Amino acid sequence: MVTIEQKLTLFSKLMKQDISEEVKERRDEIERKYDELRATKEKEAEIKSQKYIEDYLKNSTIKNVEQESQIRLATKKKVVEAKEKLIAQILEEVKLKVQNFITTSNYETFLQNQVIEISTFIKENTNIILLLSVEDGKRHEEKIQEFLKENNISNVTFDTTSKIQLGGFILNVPEKNIQIDMTIDRLIEDKKEGMVEQILEEIEKGSDSHVA
Repeated sequence: MVTIEQKLTLFSKLMKQDISEEVKERRDEIERKYDELRATKEKEAEIKSQKYIEDYLKNSTIKNVEQESQIRLATKKKVVEAKEKLIAQILEEVKLKVQNFITTSNYETFLQNQVIEISTFIKENTNIILLLSVEDGKRHEEKIQEFLKENNISNVTFDTTSKIQLGGFILNVPEKNIQIDMTIDRLIEDKKEGMVEQILEEIEKGSDSHVA
């Protein structure tokens, strides 16, 4: 016959066993949830870290592109400024040579040759106005008139204009609204780009020879 003490001992043993199993289950559940939470947090941290790296690289790439673009623009600007400075320098030197040229007897021959070049046009029209610079009007108008007379041209009148800065002349036919620009100013303007390009080519050749 089982005594009360034995029953109590058995009950106590069963209770301890149940409690131990429950504690183990709870502990296992807690550990499982902890592992799941840790894995989730690690995954979130990994995603955030990856995104941070991608954003950093993206921003760095954008900054590098912007910096490269700024450098290219700055370089292009310097090249353009250097070219413009060179053009201005060349034109200034040409103008100085022209100013010396128009004080020589060769300039008078130049004007006569310009007249001969369009003499056929002059003879085919009437009431022609030949425009000179103010300075050329004082110095060369009379000689040009004599030259025209020698070539049987009498349908030309003279006037001056401030539009001509260097030399040459402008031929006007008001009745036909025709204007022929035979000025040195126009000649230089027409040849400007060609002169500059030629000099730039020479500079590049010089640079290449130094590099070689």
